[in-house]
Amino acid sequence: MQLAIWFRPFTQSLRTTSSSVAHLTRWNWRSNWMLLFIICLGMSFAILLLCAIPLLEQVTGTASLRQSIRVSPENSRLTLSANAMALSPQLLKSMQATTIEPFRTHLAPYLKPEVQAQYRVGGFPLLTPTNPNAGDQLNFITTDNVQMRNHVHLIQGRFPTNNAGSELEVALKPQVAQALNISLGSTITTNITFFTSPTEKDLAGFTRDPHLVHNTELTMRVVGLIDVNANDIFWRGTNFLPTRINPERAQPVSFPLLLSSNALALWCQDRLEHENIPTIKSEIYQGPLTREAFVFDKVIFASWDLFIDPSHLTIEQYNQFRQDLRDAGTGFSKASTPQDNNFLNFDPPYLAGQAFGSPILGDGPSILNQLSTHLALSHVPVLIISLPTILLDLFFMSFLISLLVERQSGTIAILRSRGASSLQIMLSFTFQGLIAALLAVAIGTICAPLVVSSVTRTLLQPLGRDAVDVLWSNPWHTILSTSPYMLVAFLAGMGILILTLIQSLRLNILTLRKETARATRRPFWERFYLDIFATLIAICLYLLANYAYSLRTLLSDDVLFVIATPLALLAPFFLILGLAFCFLRLAPRVLNFLASLASRGRAAPLMLALAQMTRSPQRPLQVSLLLALASSFIMLTLIFSNSQQLRLTELARYENIADFSGTISDNSISSVPNAYHSLGTLKGVKAASVGNQIVGFIDQSHATRIRAIDSSTYAQATFWSNRNAEQPLSELMRTLVAKRDMAIQQHVVPALIDALGWDELHLSPGKTFTLTSYASGKSYKTTFFAVARVNEIEGMYDSPQLKTSNDLSVTPALLVDYQTLATYRAQTDKQPMTLTQFWLRTSDDPALLTQLRSQLSASALHITELKDRRALLDTLRTDP
Repeated sequence: MQLAIWFRPFTQSLRTTSSSVAHLTRWNWRSNWMLLFIICLGMSFAILLLCAIPLLEQVTGTASLRQSIRVSPENSRLTLSANAMALSPQLLKSMQATTIEPFRTHLAPYLKPEVQAQYRVGGFPLLTPTNPNAGDQLNFITTDNVQMRNHVHLIQGRFPTNNAGSELEVALKPQVAQALNISLGSTITTNITFFTSPTEKDLAGFTRDPHLVHNTELTMRVVGLIDVNANDIFWRGTNFLPTRINPERAQPVSFPLLLSSNALALWCQDRLEHENIPTIKSEIYQGPLTREAFVFDKVIFASWDLFIDPSHLTIEQYNQFRQDLRDAGTGFSKASTPQDNNFLNFDPPYLAGQAFGSPILGDGPSILNQLSTHLALSHVPVLIISLPTILLDLFFMSFLISLLVERQSGTIAILRSRGASSLQIMLSFTFQGLIAALLAVAIGTICAPLVVSSVTRTLLQPLGRDAVDVLWSNPWHTILSTSPYMLVAFLAGMGILILTLIQSLRLNILTLRKETARATRRPFWERFYLDIFATLIAICLYLLANYAYSLRTLLSDDVLFVIATPLALLAPFFLILGLAFCFLRLAPRVLNFLASLASRGRAAPLMLALAQMTRSPQRPLQVSLLLALASSFIMLTLIFSNSQQLRLTELARYENIADFSGTISDNSISSVPNAYHSLGTLKGVKAASVGNQIVGFIDQSHATRIRAIDSSTYAQATFWSNRNAEQPLSELMRTLVAKRDMAIQQHVVPALIDALGWDELHLSPGKTFTLTSYASGKSYKTTFFAVARVNEIEGMYDSPQLKTSNDLSVTPALLVDYQTLATYRAQTDKQPMTLTQFWLRTSDDPALLTQLRSQLSASALHITELKDRRALLDTLRTDP
């Protein structure tokens, strides 16, 4: 009772305050609802931009991760291999389960359910059909029927079945059938040496006891003629053609046969159970040798392929995925380490030499390591480029909130003069701003994923376009990922509102009239000279960035990027901030000067406008500054986009100096007309050029790259930047053509040398120098004639930036005429020179380009390492 009496004044005061605050809030909403609505929309747009930053980073990071894995089927493959000793249906299941178990445990969320198993064993003698070469052998390549149908093209007949009887069914290529002089329905027989246990195999090798070695005959019937794609990663480069056992001799050869792994395992189990094998006792091994498994005398190369499903990966799971992948590899290594290398203690499934490999993970330049470097380097510029966006949004929000409070400053002054308490006014206007801020937060947070998904879906490549789905797979998580930015915007808005209200609460009718007539309060940045501090910081950052760039010969590219790039990006930001404060400091003085000039004229409207602005310049200057910053940001975005496209075009031309280029693997082509005849049949080719590329050595530690080109066509087929040389490429090529006769008479090869080689060899026009090249175990010396110095020869370096001669990782480059070098080789070294390189300038027609790409893939020139400039440019433009 005493407490109730004591708290009664407080409860009555609280009830009165809440009632008055609610009344004031309703009254403000009725009179200013349009202004509040506009301000709410403006704040929603600002919060939308802020929330779009983490969502855009999440989508682009996920797209980059998925795209790097999907760009090649090899990138998603985890290859597990082991050396097996025995086969049976139970051992096949046990081997697969034992090997992949660590990966299924750690990588279950990321793996596809499919497991591609393959078992290879070879070296079996060919008994029938009889062949003149007694040393010919058979090589068994086995897999299950599902993989056969997915990776084998059946030409005639059918696939081998999983059933095993007295004969096994095999399939082979027509070339193998022709070499063996057999057809569908023919039989092939071989002899297989085996043991009944690993212990018996170990003892047989130690004691040389022939009673421990068993032999059986295997008959196979040809049921199918097949064709396989050697580029299919499942076959690991196997083309199923007869191969030489000794590469230096044409005979004997090994004939590959395709069998069902289940059928071979059943046949092994049947032979082990029904073969008449006597029980043998050994003096070394105490006890009888039991029949454990059908152990081959050859090594069975077993492999299992697991595949990562990129659609289950997001950039937020990236670190966890890398750790799980390492844990799986560690668990695999521990499980595969044999406890004892002695076969006497070798237990099922009899595996040894287990290994794990994948291009996605490794200590070198693996896919994940390269992606980690890419992400680490991109965080700094992304953060710093996002910083102006965030600050501009916050400035825009502060402008809207201060405008709201300023528009109601007269109402606040009247309420204060009529007895309203500061708490009532503060709560009323704070609650009003709180409702507008919450509505803006809700609208901006909901619209941000919609805007990001619609924008990124059109910009990303098809390989990473499904990364947009991460925003909708878990909407609640997507909203939470924007919470830091949303919270910063909300707290900043409410903080600005409260600070502005505190300043407005100091006003009454008299002070409001004084401030309206002429502003007397100086802003805090002007009192603390923040404009001068921001300018000094910008100057210091510029000096540090220039100093860091001056050390580029001592620092690596990554270190220089991490250190110098933040300095170079932060310096303009502080410079703009200092200039903005200087503008706000000097603008009132400029307005006073303009007002004094206008007062001397006869234009009353201009004089009144300037006079009003000089009395209260804060709001007009804020509007002008906001408009200037927004316009500058739009211009920066457009300039950055255009410069980026130009840079990507230059980079694509630097990497690929022609529309299409590649290596001709057919070494029999040594005639330039023959090469042009083959390239001339391609659709959409406007110009073509051929040549060769070799490496010459100044001494044992200094190499030089030499590109021999057809000078009459090279300028038309390739791109040449103006910065490479003062003369155009066509003029340089005419110079090489004009010196052909002189070169043949003087036994020299005219050459264009880049700046690095020119300085390293201390050359001058007309000076000769000698380089040594190696081919087929022989050395060839070539005397070159220095024609001219060029700055760079594009396409001959590993880095887009030509470094100094102190950098040993960059080798000099020469450009010579192919016909002159080939004639020199023929006269001096009696060695023919083949064509290994080609360059094409093609049409931009998409239909012709599609047809041309398919023709190049199936060209009779056996083209490898094909480079497509347009495809590279598209990849760079859509790189997240």
